[in-house]
Amino acid sequence: MPAPIIIFCYNRANHLQQTLEALKNNALAEESDLYIFSDAPKGVEEQENVNKVRQLVQNISGFKTINISLAKKNKGLASSIIDGVNSVINIHKRVIVLEDDILVSNDFLSFMNDALDTYIGHEKIYSVSGYSFKLEDLQINEEVSLVKRASSWGWATWKEKWDKVDWDVKEFESFINNKERVEAFKDAGEDQLPMLVKQRKGEIDSWAVRWTFHHYLNNAYCLIPRFSKIENIGADGSGTNFKHKVSKYDTTLHIGSINLPQNPEVNPKITSFIRNYYKPSLIRQIINYYRYGTW
Repeated sequence: MPAPIIIFCYNRANHLQQTLEALKNNALAEESDLYIFSDAPKGVEEQENVNKVRQLVQNISGFKTINISLAKKNKGLASSIIDGVNSVINIHKRVIVLEDDILVSNDFLSFMNDALDTYIGHEKIYSVSGYSFKLEDLQINEEVSLVKRASSWGWATWKEKWDKVDWDVKEFESFINNKERVEAFKDAGEDQLPMLVKQRKGEIDSWAVRWTFHHYLNNAYCLIPRFSKIENIGADGSGTNFKHKVSKYDTTLHIGSINLPQNPEVNPKITSFIRNYYKPSLIRQIINYYRYGTW
C-alpha cells in the first residue's frame, strides 16, 4: 500500500492547484490517501485568499481517500507541519510530505514509495527527498546519495525516525560549545548554524532546521536522487520563506526509474557542494557574527 500524502497549504490557491494537478499525474495517486492541512489566516487581509484555498480543496478528486483539516486559528508553518505529520504518521507509520508550492514528476510517488520500502530498516537513513540540486558539474555517477541536510521539499520519513525528534533542541548548549561538533554540522549547509541559533533565541520558528539537526545528532542522512523529481514554484516571492523571487533553486523535473542500492553512500563532492551552496553572503556572515557569535 502506498504511503499517505500530506499537503500543507495556506493562501496560494493557484500554486496549490498546480501542485495537485502534478501529483494526480502519478500512477499511484489513485491508490494513495491524501491529507490536506489548511492553516487559518493570520489576519483579516489573508481571509479571502485562505477562503479560495479552502474552496479548492473541497473539490479535490483523483486519490483513494481525501481527508481535509481546516485550522480554526493560525498555527504557522512549523506547528502545522509538526502536528500534521504527527497525526498522520501515528496512523500510517510513514508519510510523504508536500507543501502547496511543490511540483512533482509523474513518477515521484513511485520513487518515494520504493525508497520508503527499501530503506525502512536502514539505521542511518532518516528521510528521503525527491529534490536534488544542480549537480551536473560535479559529474556524479551514483543515482542516489546520502546528504546531511534534511530536505523540506517533497520529502518522506518513517514514524520511528520522526518520533525521536527533540523539537526543544535540549542538546543545543552542549553542542554550541563544542567547536568540532559545530564545524561538522556545517556540512548540512553553512546557513544551518545561524538558523539553529535564531531558532533557539525564538527569532524564527523553523521545523526544518530542527529536523536537520535531528539528523546530525544521530549521524543520520537524507537520501536524494541525482536528478530532481521536485520543482519548487514558491520561490517567486509569494511564500513564507521567499519574500522575493529567487532563481537559485530552479530545477528541471526528471522522469525515469532510479536504481536503489541497499547501501547508498555519502559523496564528498555533494557534501562540499551543499555546504557552500547554502553559505550566507559576506554581509550576512558579518551580521550573524555580531548578532549571534557565529558565521
